[in-house]
Amino acid sequence: MLTAFVKRALRGTETIGGQAHRLEPNEVLTRLNGDILDARLQECQFATAIHAVYNERTRIIRWARGGAPYPILARRSQVAVQVASGGPIVGAFPQVQFEVMEQQLEPGDMLVFHTDGLDALLLDEQSGLGLCDLPRSDWFQALGRQPTAKLLRDLEKRLDAADPAAWKADDVSALVLQVHDPAPDEHQESRSSLVCCPAGV
Repeated sequence: MLTAFVKRALRGTETIGGQAHRLEPNEVLTRLNGDILDARLQECQFATAIHAVYNERTRIIRWARGGAPYPILARRSQVAVQVASGGPIVGAFPQVQFEVMEQQLEPGDMLVFHTDGLDALLLDEQSGLGLCDLPRSDWFQALGRQPTAKLLRDLEKRLDAADPAAWKADDVSALVLQVHDPAPDEHQESRSSLVCCPAGV
């Protein structure tokens, strides 16, 4: 049931007067929040989510976050940063607000959306790191300074080597957007969502 609500909400469009109307990222999460609340599901009553819209012509990305970890912005030869915004978990509370963030990206920039399983994977490997210490992890600090493909292969290797019996995370999901030149001449827009249910989707 939860999957059905998520799929319907994340289409991100509605038809008004026979014409398709694009919803803002916060509107998408607000509708999903209401659908889950109205359904009164007995199990897996909420989800964490990010809904983003990226314009390839302007290189502007806009997103709303619902309980998911902060996205990570990495720029060439700069220290990566987490982009904080407001937004509670989806489906738990009525009348909530999801903050819309907008970021102008430049060639070489990389934006990483991820579930909290990534935090657990990286932090469990390094002694002395706590729940909020993701920016201090070696993988985080390598963002923007090493090739993206290498960083993703590194994640796969760490996941394969993790001990399932000692590992508390239920999933590791990451969606990476990296900007390359030249920019497309035509206006293009892509929509993307990252959703995680407590049971592990």
